[in-house]
Amino acid sequence: MITQTNLLIIKNQDVRELMDFEKAKQIILDTYILHEKQQTILPNSIFLKPDNRNRIIGLPAYVKGEVDALGIKWVASFPGNVNNNLHRASAIIILNDIKTGYPYCVFEGTYISFFRTSCGAYLVAEKLFQGRKINQIGIVGAGDIANSFLECFRIFNSLQSDKFKVYDINPEQSKKFIKKNHLLPESISDNIEDVLQSSDLIIFATTAGAPHVFRNYFSHNPVILNISLRDIASDIIMSSFNIVDDIDHINKENTSINLTYKDAGNLNFIKGTIAQLLLNELAVDANKPIIISPFGLGILDIAIAKYIYEMAIIKSKGLNIDDFFSE
Repeated sequence: MITQTNLLIIKNQDVRELMDFEKAKQIILDTYILHEKQQTILPNSIFLKPDNRNRIIGLPAYVKGEVDALGIKWVASFPGNVNNNLHRASAIIILNDIKTGYPYCVFEGTYISFFRTSCGAYLVAEKLFQGRKINQIGIVGAGDIANSFLECFRIFNSLQSDKFKVYDINPEQSKKFIKKNHLLPESISDNIEDVLQSSDLIIFATTAGAPHVFRNYFSHNPVILNISLRDIASDIIMSSFNIVDDIDHINKENTSINLTYKDAGNLNFIKGTIAQLLLNELAVDANKPIIISPFGLGILDIAIAKYIYEMAIIKSKGLNIDDFFSE
């Protein structure tokens, strides 16, 4: 029960134990559709950058309808963490009471953040391939998001492929990645061009701050999940079929979409949204590379967090501080 004095804290282990993956996948789908139907409030994300490499982002959001939840995700991305055996990203999610505004639940948000990012991308790939076997999945950036995507690949089992190519600027990271995901040693490539030219589904999940893919290696018209947002040069974006999660949000912070907008002076190269694709309202041109650029919407974090909270109450999980706000 929500009161004005208590606060529930849900740690990482509890979040993982409470997560029903099929339910969470459906929540992501439903939330995209709610957003398309303007049943959300999604202010601009807040970027705090202590230096040129590190950042902390605040993603406030309100999801209406049956979810009826509002709050914020506060997520830090410090790429140097991986050198100290820490995750690159760390996050908390806070839910606030609709009637009083009081925070009533704080989550360790990293797992939710990884899952909603990779599962949203997985949903799109699932829709575009529709049961067709993928000749090869190429992964550029062998970190947490790529690990989470392969977790979705194993859990949902609706994308079919038995061949992977993995490239990371740090070869040791590639080795850790294939070991963790039980991939064959020959899955590692030391050549990004080889990965891009030979894969039907490509996942960019790097920490790149600026484009580094300037040559168009995509004449075979692959599906590209542009999760890290800043890898691909604007002329490649311009010549592809582009789908985004939210046009206003993606056109910021020097994403590849934002840089293309600055070069083109318009957003005509964006052909539709993820929700339109999932609703069968978008005709895709398969004669071009299909690039999916999800900025990452806080509504997904909030919707899943609300579900996890409800499960925590049912199963008596989490640490309840019943006098957190009392004077």
